[in-house]
Amino acid sequence: MLDPLKLVSIATVCLTGASGWLVALRAEPFPSAHQSHQPAAVSGQVRPQELLGELENLQATIEARAVKVSLQEAVAQGVANNPSLAEQFAQLQGQEWALIQAQRKWNPTFQIQGSNPFVGYNWTTYVQDNYAQVRPYQGSKWKKIKSNVPQKYQSKQAQQQQQFQVGVTAQLKWTFIDPTRQPGINSAQSSLEQQRLLFDNAARQLILSLQQSYFQIQNTKQLIDSFKQIFDINKQQLDMLEARKAIGMVTVAEVEQQRSSLYIQLTQLVQYMQNYIASTAQLAQFMALPEDALAVPSEPASPQGLWDRTLGDTLQRSLQYREEILAYSAQAESYRWTGIANMKAYLPVFSLVGRGGVQGNNGYPQTYLGIDPGRTYNTNRQWTANVGIGFNWQFDGGINAAQAQQNFAQSRNLLALKAKTEDQVVSEVRTAYGQMQTAAIAIKAARRSYQSAELAQAAARARFQVGVGDITSVVQAINQLSQSSQQMADSILKYNTSIAELYRYSATWPVTAKQDVEERVQRLRNPTSP
Repeated sequence: MLDPLKLVSIATVCLTGASGWLVALRAEPFPSAHQSHQPAAVSGQVRPQELLGELENLQATIEARAVKVSLQEAVAQGVANNPSLAEQFAQLQGQEWALIQAQRKWNPTFQIQGSNPFVGYNWTTYVQDNYAQVRPYQGSKWKKIKSNVPQKYQSKQAQQQQQFQVGVTAQLKWTFIDPTRQPGINSAQSSLEQQRLLFDNAARQLILSLQQSYFQIQNTKQLIDSFKQIFDINKQQLDMLEARKAIGMVTVAEVEQQRSSLYIQLTQLVQYMQNYIASTAQLAQFMALPEDALAVPSEPASPQGLWDRTLGDTLQRSLQYREEILAYSAQAESYRWTGIANMKAYLPVFSLVGRGGVQGNNGYPQTYLGIDPGRTYNTNRQWTANVGIGFNWQFDGGINAAQAQQNFAQSRNLLALKAKTEDQVVSEVRTAYGQMQTAAIAIKAARRSYQSAELAQAAARARFQVGVGDITSVVQAINQLSQSSQQMADSILKYNTSIAELYRYSATWPVTAKQDVEERVQRLRNPTSP
């Protein structure tokens, strides 16, 4: 792993060195013979070339662990491996099954149910007290003969029953009229369409993120290479000044001014290296690489592609095909159909129903308590069957009606979000299109500026060497070269990013990206396929 503390320490040293010439000026504007050796000691403490070597080692460590890939390869591998698409596809499959569930409500249902219990014993004890019954005798005479009167003639009677039973019932039901069924299917279809659009949206966003990370690495690599060249120029100039200072031809201020410029360049190199490390880590994340692998661009930064559509055509296509807009429409339609289903729940449901059953019993029927059932044991079997049309008409006190209005309101809310998204899409397309046009102009201007800055710094250095120029002019010329280099790199980055954004914002698949997405979908549907 790369140590971020090393970058911080290098940056601190660079800033310390850059302030050295200010300290020297404040201490003594014109050095004496004794003081002329102090800056050398300072420069001996921090060697710029060693700091640059540490940065180069960091860069070499990254490139040793990284595989070089083209932009198309980075996109293909990211689409093939990134888990965010698997997450979205799982949600898509869930919605597909939700639609299948709604469609299967057209199928008849079949149910088999056993009696309670299906196989087992059933005991019953029945007690009846006819307390208002008129007795044939009153008083003590009744008490004497009560014990000899059979139970069936007594006012209080107790009976028992025992049965061993086996029973089963079957039902076949087909609901041929259900007003809520088709609206439910339509709602599920709209939800499925929304999920498909969200999957495509996730794929497009992933591709844009891959492209942006790829271009950012190219940008920082270009800046690092350019500033290394500028660092070498500064280093050569500093070596020449130190040699002249040793023989008293230049002042400490001139040497330290050049040294400050060198350390400022080194500090910028540290910042670019930090960006380079972060960008390579981000690209590895989007490509879903293993923890010990990185990827870097195989080609240097340069303008990538052209956008041949006019602004009007781009806007029209964006509003027509942009997934976010269509997803809001599909979701609003789903809520509308759900509200319709809620309202139609107040209509009757008609079904064709067929039932059949068999019941078998073995035991004795109701027998007075205390009497041996004896010869009353028997077995019986019963078969039942019926077929006909049934209906169900339910009223819930207005609950479904309120739920319907809630769903209709949610549908209107989503349509408002759709209109809001359309405005956002127009803004995104206009911004990206304008950035593409201005970046194309900026690239041309930056190239000319860089060429002029190269000539200017070479001329300033030559004038200084022959004694007709000053060190301030040299430092300013080198700084202008640094600015021109950065402007050219940033212009290329903005141009490439704007082209990628136009593909994304207009719902256009770049090169073979659509094929890459289709292959990933195929693998997700068939995990065992190659």
